[in-house]
Amino acid sequence: MSSLRSMVGKVLAGVLVVSSFAIVTTGAGASTTTLTKSSVARTAPTAHPNSSLDATQFQDPNPQLGDLFGYAVSLSADGNIAVVSAPQYGYNCPDPWSGNCSLEGAAYVFLRSTSGWVLATTLSPSDIAPHDGFGASVSITPTGSQIVVGGLGPNLGKAYIFMEPLNGWDASPSLQQTAELASSDLTIGLLGSHFGMSVSQSDDGETVVVSGKYQDAAGLRVAGEAWLYQAPTAGWRASGSLINDSRALLPSVSHEFGYFGWATAVSADGSRIFVGAPNAQRIYVFDRPTEGWTSSSAILNETVEIANPNSNCNSNGGGSCNDFFGQVIATSPSGDQIMVGAPGTTVGDNSVQGLVYAYHHIDNVWSLTSSLSAPDGGAYDQFGTAIALSSDGQTAFIGSPNHAVLDVITDTRIFKAGAAYSFSNMNDAGWSETQEINSPTPMPYANYGWTLSILSGGDYVIGAPAVSQPPPTANARRGSMQAKSRIAHAISKGTPGAAFARISTLIRARAQQPLTISNSSRIGAVGTSISLSTSGGSGTIAPTFAVTGAGCSISGARLSATLVATCVVTATNPANGNYLVAHSAPVSFHFSSPQSALKISNSKLSGAAGTAVKLTAKGGTGSGSLSFSVSGANCTLSGSSLNATGLAQCVVTATKAASASYGPAVSPTVKFTFALAAQAALKVSNSVKKGTVGTAVKLTASGGSGSGLLSFSVTGSGCAISGQLLTTTKAGNCSVKATKAASGIYAVAVSPAVVFTFTAKK
Repeated sequence: MSSLRSMVGKVLAGVLVVSSFAIVTTGAGASTTTLTKSSVARTAPTAHPNSSLDATQFQDPNPQLGDLFGYAVSLSADGNIAVVSAPQYGYNCPDPWSGNCSLEGAAYVFLRSTSGWVLATTLSPSDIAPHDGFGASVSITPTGSQIVVGGLGPNLGKAYIFMEPLNGWDASPSLQQTAELASSDLTIGLLGSHFGMSVSQSDDGETVVVSGKYQDAAGLRVAGEAWLYQAPTAGWRASGSLINDSRALLPSVSHEFGYFGWATAVSADGSRIFVGAPNAQRIYVFDRPTEGWTSSSAILNETVEIANPNSNCNSNGGGSCNDFFGQVIATSPSGDQIMVGAPGTTVGDNSVQGLVYAYHHIDNVWSLTSSLSAPDGGAYDQFGTAIALSSDGQTAFIGSPNHAVLDVITDTRIFKAGAAYSFSNMNDAGWSETQEINSPTPMPYANYGWTLSILSGGDYVIGAPAVSQPPPTANARRGSMQAKSRIAHAISKGTPGAAFARISTLIRARAQQPLTISNSSRIGAVGTSISLSTSGGSGTIAPTFAVTGAGCSISGARLSATLVATCVVTATNPANGNYLVAHSAPVSFHFSSPQSALKISNSKLSGAAGTAVKLTAKGGTGSGSLSFSVSGANCTLSGSSLNATGLAQCVVTATKAASASYGPAVSPTVKFTFALAAQAALKVSNSVKKGTVGTAVKLTASGGSGSGLLSFSVTGSGCAISGQLLTTTKAGNCSVKATKAASGIYAVAVSPAVVFTFTAKK
């Protein structure tokens, strides 16, 4: 996984001079959409002081003036492990607030607990030295078990692998590297190598990429180079303390001062590597050879080169263009979707406002699908300094760390407070901005949006590494500016406050559960309305609906059409609590001409349980199929046959389906009454109906239906029945009836009376 999978942006504000250009259609059939304020429906920014986001602060364990704590941040997929760097921290620092420190750099591992973020350990390379700038780049695997850290160094640079100890990251207060990454072809050259400028790794941590953007390569000064490291079969722990690269990555055509390696990214499975060369206005795609990365030690050239779509910037290695296309690369885990930052791009009249380009790899072709900009962007915002792309490629967060934010209390702009923007591309329908997010406590030079990450479960993390202290003394300023030059101009000369950062603020905003329009029936008739419903969403569920289509309209949650039409509806559940705004996928509803009146035509509306009633209907128009539905206890329906399993009131509706240009028709309801069925004739079946006083006669019966209980009753002086035995104490007649109780669909049955004659004993 790349560092934050968004590649932490290294800003050049105040250094870039950007020429103006217009976005145009590029390539056969490829369209580029620039999102502007007039073309995008936006929700209100979450702004100070009424932020609904849950803010968590990482406290700098060893605060020093200008240590740049929070410069690079990377988090595990579950958001419970974070590595935060301070690449200008000095081990030798007589006065932490002077800025005159030794600049070894530091990286800290934090664990999230119920009480907040807790420092677990400090990553401490065994060979760390002054001016190493350790922490210029960081990357953690999704499981949080492996961290790669780059340090630019005064000349060549360094990179290290740290693996989680068996007892966890918090097993000891400091941790030395598992392995140090090296390359035999590093050269000091004109500006050094800056090996460690960017580090990225696959999800399993077995494929690691380290770049050196200032490396002299292919005989060209400051062309840049990247190196691939493949874990041995036995793993990094067994590979020794110093590991040379498995293979060097270079463009087939390098560019002098191209800065190849400013940004890197790796797909989740390690099969695809992306490298940016922003001063050449290009990115390069390297696909793993069929035989594997390490099948050869020869330099590997790119599979595909993607040039800045701005036609003024893609020739002669970029020429005088300063868009810095390729300064940031974000990839989806599959490696089939990428976003490329060009934070130096002029948009309209705004110099260095920034653009982000979206690409999709389909049928072995990389196609530009959109270009994105901040609808309220301004000059020198550097939109695109950081990018995070969700695992499904449908959501993106883009940082604009120099954006001036409106303070709603003072009604003034807060200079370079920074902002982040979320964009949605649900069902590949096209990218649109869904929300602007500002820090709950915006401050000048905070650079909110410098780092971004999307976590599993839909959580988002936004970094602001330059929350500033008051301006220091002149001596402190000099020390800070010296430090900045050693961090590869990664901090803007126009951002003095950024050198004095002490606290990194991470804002966690959760994505809602997927929102869907849940109507099972999506067909209606012109002049009628459909009640819209949704499922999903999170927090307060208060969806609103929007519709497109001729003649279509929505009132509240009811959709209607005044003519035959297809109405495309989307639902939106607004941001609430800790949740971002949620949008459903678009759903099509079809309205057709109404049919003639449909009604159930049965003349008899009653029957006996167990005996089916054949349903009939008349009316309706077109060739749509006719069906019936029923409600009511004991009611059953099979096709057009209505029945009941007992006493029942069955409410029936007929429906004629839509066909051709006709919508569906539904009849008024009709009630059918079912009584219990009569049993077969029941009779007392004794063949001998005479007896003597004092002698019992066993009664029998035949007929009836169902499983109801059989009983007998008697009238007559002295006559009595016990079970099935009839007796009398007097000579005379006993009148007997049999009764079979109701059961199932059958009513009670009573036999005719039968007279038994008893005579006295002789």
